[in-house]
Amino acid sequence: MQELNLSASEYGLIASGFFFCFFNSGIVFVFISNKYSSKWIIALLVLIWSVTQLPIVLWPSFGVILICRILLGIGEGPAYPIAIHALYKWFPDQQCNRVTTIIAQGGPVGIICATPLLAGITEYCGWKSTFYV
Repeated sequence: MQELNLSASEYGLIASGFFFCFFNSGIVFVFISNKYSSKWIIALLVLIWSVTQLPIVLWPSFGVILICRILLGIGEGPAYPIAIHALYKWFPDQQCNRVTTIIAQGGPVGIICATPLLAGITEYCGWKSTFYV
């Protein structure tokens, strides 16, 4: 907030824009996932998630961050439910519990593993470098 001169209300709008779209895109993509291939929906979500990171680094301003966080919410919100939906189509019933567990643990384990690395990069190279990594 300090580096970008964001007020508390601007920060709140950025955060709420992300969570509003995170929640609502999950609902929208549930219906889309019944009509279209989960593989392509997941690819689209990965693309949205990846592309929305770069403008935050290149042009950090309130407007850019707000738009990117809204798009990030759209791309991230339905990712877990669509992944679970896909695994139930791709794996036999007797393997679904194991695969669900792997998917459910992937996020937290990834955070645990990446946090020290990303914290070090942020500390020594700045927050923009973390977005590049």
